[in-house]
Amino acid sequence: MSGSNISTSAVNACSKRFDTQALNLASAGSVAGKTTGNFITTFQMRDAQGVEGINIRYLNQVGEAQKSIYATNFSIAGQGMAVVRSKADITGNIGMVRDCTFRPDKNRDFVNNLGQYLQVFLTDASGEPLDPDVTTTNNLLTLNTGNIAQSAQATKTVSAQVLLSGEAVVDTKYPMTTQVTDSFGNVRNITGAWTKTSATETNGELKIAGAKQSWTLTFEDLKAPGGTVGAPYDTTTGGLVVEFDAKGTPAGYYAKGAEPVFPASNTPPALDITGWPNGAEDSAIKISLGTVGENDGVVVSGKTFQTTSVISDGYGAGNLSYFEFNKDGFGIAHFTNGQQSKYCRIPIAVFNNVNGLTEYAPGTYQQTAASGAYNLFFPGHGGAGELVPETYEGSTVDGTQVYLDMLDTQRIFTGNLKAIEVDKEMNKQLMNV
Repeated sequence: MSGSNISTSAVNACSKRFDTQALNLASAGSVAGKTTGNFITTFQMRDAQGVEGINIRYLNQVGEAQKSIYATNFSIAGQGMAVVRSKADITGNIGMVRDCTFRPDKNRDFVNNLGQYLQVFLTDASGEPLDPDVTTTNNLLTLNTGNIAQSAQATKTVSAQVLLSGEAVVDTKYPMTTQVTDSFGNVRNITGAWTKTSATETNGELKIAGAKQSWTLTFEDLKAPGGTVGAPYDTTTGGLVVEFDAKGTPAGYYAKGAEPVFPASNTPPALDITGWPNGAEDSAIKISLGTVGENDGVVVSGKTFQTTSVISDGYGAGNLSYFEFNKDGFGIAHFTNGQQSKYCRIPIAVFNNVNGLTEYAPGTYQQTAASGAYNLFFPGHGGAGELVPETYEGSTVDGTQVYLDMLDTQRIFTGNLKAIEVDKEMNKQLMNV
């Protein structure tokens, strides 16, 4: 190959390099923009030699996390990629992205700035995937929050921390009111009371060995629209008896008028409420008043009465208030009733050679023989890297360096143009000899 042809191939290589550098400039301010390197190299064949430009996209470089105003944007602290589809339904092509600027569109499908739809594994409220196979993209679905709501949850547990006066006389009564929720999500107040029933060990008034005094806990039937409290907490039966030891901690529980089982029960019976209005289900509520022999619930001490806390679970129905992702990739739904629940989890695709991926759409990549097959991991596992919520990935392109590289390319380009001109002039002179 003549020197002119070599210079011509070099000019073509420089033109390709200019295109690459223009691409880098465009990526300098973009989300998750990646540097594309261009290397001008010589090649030698049996009957030809020349110069060519080779591009390499550095997908393994991770841009700095930039703060985003959107709770559903995130970046990935590692080389893994989020899985997307080109359409919201399963007919879309699977791809991989670093641009995780996902937000719900008008249909509540989560899509990024590139028009690619986020793929997730749906989970139950505890975060367990609904489909156990999380190793392939076959069971992934586009995240859609259009129909997320939370139904009412009836109260199942009431726990109390109460300080009863150790110096109170018999028949002293202290209030303890708690809120409970029926199966329809209606919140009701139940009026309760602690009554001191014994302050002596004589005359067989105390039934549990080692007990020093006893109190009863009762609840009144609910006022209109109604609800009936069952035994032993109802005022007719007389209430739940709690006997306390010399430390003021519970010694055991039993129904008033009944002989306790020995050893005495360590847990109170359930609070039954029947006859809820409007057909709500009957309630059987676990009452937690503290561990026998421990001061982690109701205790007797000092001269004053104090209710530290009476906590009940249960809640009314709620609509979706907002949605967010955490560092472990869980999509968490927050509801108008003050509750929150896990809804899905984002998998991260990891490749042996991420630079070997091919770009089939702007910022969207697919695997090749060079990249190797993907492996799906949840954030923080298998080298996937955790998510950084409420951020987006910045570009890895240094614009200043690109301009300097363009000047270098221009010098090579100009030098080879001159070489071509010199070669043409020499050939012209030879022709005129």
